[in-house]
Amino acid sequence: MDTFISAIITAGGSGTRTGYKIPKQFIFLDGRRIIERTLDVFESLEEISEIILVIREEDQEIYKEFLSQYKKDISLVIGGKSREESTFNGIQKVNKEADYILCHDGARPFVTEQLVLEAIKFVKKYDAVIPGTPAIDTMKILDEDQFVLETPDRSNLYHIQTPQIFKRDLLVNSYNKLFEDKDFTGITDDSSIVAQTGQFIKVIDGDIRNFKITTDFDVLVAKKVLQRRKDV
Repeated sequence: MDTFISAIITAGGSGTRTGYKIPKQFIFLDGRRIIERTLDVFESLEEISEIILVIREEDQEIYKEFLSQYKKDISLVIGGKSREESTFNGIQKVNKEADYILCHDGARPFVTEQLVLEAIKFVKKYDAVIPGTPAIDTMKILDEDQFVLETPDRSNLYHIQTPQIFKRDLLVNSYNKLFEDKDFTGITDDSSIVAQTGQFIKVIDGDIRNFKITTDFDVLVAKKVLQRRKDV
C-alpha cells in the first residue's frame, strides 16, 4: 500500500439527548450497535491502514467484547473533556508513517465506502477535504436576544459532515497550535481548527443519509432507513 491513512473515530459521547439509558454508540440498529456499523465501513476499505477509536474510559470493557471480530488494527484511546481534546488524544496514537489522517464521528453509521474513497481521492490534491450538503432551510443570524440580524444567502451555506481528511502534518500542526495557544473559539469541527492556520478547505459532495445520530428522533430515522433497505 503506497499511502498510509489513519482513521480516528470519536465515540466518547454519553448520548443523553437520545433518551436512552446507554451511550448512543451502543444502541442496536437491526442487530448491530451503531458503532459497529460505523466500524464496518472502515474495516472493509483496504485504503484505511489503521483505526483509532476514541472512547470513554468506563466503556473499555464493552468494546473489548466485540472488537475481536475485526481484522484491521483498532487501537483504543481514552477521550478528553471535549471533542477537540478527544481527537487530539487520538492524534497522539497515529502511526508515524501515516500520510493522511481521517476523522469521523462514530455516531454516523450510514457513511458509505464511496464517500470515504471520494474524500481520499481529493485530499491527495487539496490536503484538506470535508463533505457537505447544501442547506435546505432558510438560515438566520440572530443577536443575543434572539432577534434576526441577517439572512445569509442560502446558496453559499452547507451542512458539513464527516469523514474529514487532512494531510497528516497539516492536522497535527493545527492541533498543536490550538493547544499551545488555547484558542478554542469558533471550533465546531476539525476543519475549523485547520482553517485557522490559513489552509483552504475543499468541500466535496456529502450524503444526506450520512447524518449524525444525536436525538431519539434520529434513532427512529435510522431504524426506518435500515427497514427500507431490507424492503427494497
